[in-house]
Amino acid sequence: MGLTLTNLRLPMWLLPKPWPMDNNRGEGSASPELANIEIDDDGVIAAVTPVAMAGTPITPVYDAQGALALPPLIDAHVHLDKTYTRARLGEIEPGLLNAIAAMKRDHQRWSEQDLFERSERALKRSYANGCILVRTHVDWHSEQTPLAWQVFERQAERWRSQLCLERVALVPLTLLADRNRARAIIANVKGSRDAVMGGFIHSSNFDQNAMQILLEESQAAGVDLDLHIDEELAASSGLKFLAHWLSEHEFSGRIVCGHSCALSQLDDDEALALLDQFIDKPVTFIALPATNLLLQDATPNRTPRFRGLTLVHEMRARGIAVMFASDNVGDGFCAYGDYNPLDALLLGIYSAQLNAPFDVWSQAVCDRRYLSAAHSAEPHRDIGQSYNLIGQLADWLLFDSSELYHWPQPNYQRPRWKAMRRGVWLDMNSGL
Repeated sequence: MGLTLTNLRLPMWLLPKPWPMDNNRGEGSASPELANIEIDDDGVIAAVTPVAMAGTPITPVYDAQGALALPPLIDAHVHLDKTYTRARLGEIEPGLLNAIAAMKRDHQRWSEQDLFERSERALKRSYANGCILVRTHVDWHSEQTPLAWQVFERQAERWRSQLCLERVALVPLTLLADRNRARAIIANVKGSRDAVMGGFIHSSNFDQNAMQILLEESQAAGVDLDLHIDEELAASSGLKFLAHWLSEHEFSGRIVCGHSCALSQLDDDEALALLDQFIDKPVTFIALPATNLLLQDATPNRTPRFRGLTLVHEMRARGIAVMFASDNVGDGFCAYGDYNPLDALLLGIYSAQLNAPFDVWSQAVCDRRYLSAAHSAEPHRDIGQSYNLIGQLADWLLFDSSELYHWPQPNYQRPRWKAMRRGVWLDMNSGL
């Protein structure tokens, strides 16, 4: 039978261009006309038009009455193997390396049942918070496949009808200095469904030869990369080496760079010159404000001076894809969180002083093209350009408010949204 959604307030980045503007909606400045979306019998979007230009619908109509609406959310960087362990870790001194040491001590408790129960709890929260895709990093400390990788493969199948769970092999750079070992791990990743190669690249383990091997072998195997890179405030070499390598080599997939805190400590000219080298490259940056605010510039009994956030404004101004994500939840890196990308975005609004969060920055928690190799050739053209909704599945989050300047503040007294998948409204609590 199909369905027509009418009077939806969509963000500017999601609308076809040109799109008419309305000066009379009370948003303080010109805002886009409300949208009319026609959904066919298969749950696919057939048309998107301004309400004023829409004809008489021939399908049932749902009137959103100006409510804000987005595609389902993406949590692009989490750690399900570590999650919900904080209560059993004891005291941890502040700082990234101390958190790493605490989690290593906990590895002995990571049984199949333990990993299943903790990841199941996390995925339930992700789904209830409106996520359609979750990408988890998995600690990988030898050539042997980690147990967590296998458990999360089964979890991905278990949850496939509700959300997509992707896995990233989080391998210390030093482990990749041996080309044969690197090749074996990458082959393992390539043979896994919804899987991406990764690496931990930090001044404490930086090895130019190992990073070159990682890039060369990943390109040769045709796998995407998702890196923990320059997660520190000290001078570091990861991004500089990556920019140089990409200036001399092609990479046919997508390279995602998480954290990149060290950029914030470079002087402006050096930082911007480095970012300029990533224009037109298949690179996405992910800002992770919760853990970076907690762990960077951390010294006991001293107020931190630096935020540890990467340069999100400067990236977006250059057309470089940038996202926000939850990162660690309930573990030695961050004891807090709820697997809600909107919470990460809200932290970004406060700490990075983001303007126009709904019309501009909501793209940073919704646009799955930013994780896709299919858009690697000219990723800069995705930023701020119209998103082709026609032919896409009718998957939506319809928020409980039309108040632009309140978004994404949570309303803890009642659900924040209605969720739709393939043109059908969901009961988000079903099976949870």
